[in-house]
Amino acid sequence: MSHEHQSLLKVFQHLVSTRPKEKVLMVPNGTEYEEINYQDYDLIINKYANYWSKQLESENLEKDSVIGYFSQSGPEYLYNLMALWKLGFTILFLSPRNSEPALIHLLQEAKSRILIYDSQLLKISKSAQSEICSQHSQKLEIFPIPNSLKNENIDSSAPVIKLDDDPYEKVIAIFHSSSSTSFPKLVPLTNRYFLVLEQRDKVGDIVLTTAPLFHIFGMIISITTIFYPGSVYAFPIVSGSVPLTNEVLYSLNQSKANVF
Repeated sequence: MSHEHQSLLKVFQHLVSTRPKEKVLMVPNGTEYEEINYQDYDLIINKYANYWSKQLESENLEKDSVIGYFSQSGPEYLYNLMALWKLGFTILFLSPRNSEPALIHLLQEAKSRILIYDSQLLKISKSAQSEICSQHSQKLEIFPIPNSLKNENIDSSAPVIKLDDDPYEKVIAIFHSSSSTSFPKLVPLTNRYFLVLEQRDKVGDIVLTTAPLFHIFGMIISITTIFYPGSVYAFPIVSGSVPLTNEVLYSLNQSKANVF
């Protein structure tokens, strides 16, 4: 990726301004696909950014604060994380497969005061909040991920934020190890890490992936597809959190994907 741009967001905004009508995403809409171009994708992200700006305004967060994000993968995952990046936050990508002790450990290690969670993970999220606040005397506020904001009357203009002096070396994402032998370990990644990734797909490729966005491999696929011009990122059309074989085959046929 070109070093002319010092952050993923600057790359994205360049694509929005130079290729506004170019298709970048294919997201499930019932049993079919909805195609989204860079301009519309930017407006979607702005709407989510303004939603979160309002939700978090009373928390007095620093611009580089770590936000724990605890959810299954999907289009809303992508919208929310891009929105939080636009607001200047660092995302702690939390696997929904984590045990409660592992979740608590990761939030504490990352010094995250905020946990944004999927409604399916309400019980463990509330329990982790109670444990951290009562046993560890630390603050943790939790916020549910909203349902689709598509039809909500929310401003879609770009949020006003203070730009970083050195965004190239800023940590924007924190992943974690699988914790197969002990507690999971944090893996912080900067803009630089993502900006030096090599593009593997060609112009016109449609890339269908079942790799979850909370996993570093899944995130790399999305970055090297969305932040390079020419290829399109497609989500599978699924009924649950784990795609079934027939759903993958159906998604391949509906999307006309040539990369899987």
